[in-house]
Amino acid sequence: MNDIPKKIKFSPKRTPVIPEHRVLYKISQLVIILKETCRGSKASISKINLINWALKEESRIDSLLVSKVTKVLKINSWSYDPALVRAIDLAYSDRLITFKNGAFALTKLGLIFADKIISEGEFMKNDLILLKKIGKSITESMIKDVERNWRTLDVH
Repeated sequence: MNDIPKKIKFSPKRTPVIPEHRVLYKISQLVIILKETCRGSKASISKINLINWALKEESRIDSLLVSKVTKVLKINSWSYDPALVRAIDLAYSDRLITFKNGAFALTKLGLIFADKIISEGEFMKNDLILLKKIGKSITESMIKDVERNWRTLDVH
């Protein structure tokens, strides 16, 4: 019985978080997605998640580039990233973005932040190169066409 300690103490250890899951990285990614790929720097949650999802693999970017030419989205589904959703919440509370009429849009502060990231040059360089390739070619109507197909799928 003497082996039982009188006090138990936990010492939390720092756990490394990959950059792509860090909140500041995701907020930065969000504002440059809105600035570089969205008309009027505004977009639906679906479009933001589509672009975010595509940035994770080059083959997904290639699919968007094909869609850019054909004007038809060649992707049937994409995932929603919980880290991005958290970044959207924080960017909204920090007044970097606003929400109106079903779309998130950069505020003046968000535009300033996006411009600083872009002008810095090295930070988020790879994402910026890919986002500039995509441009503003993926439209909300292209995304809505795919989403309509989701509703009509028979999963039995």
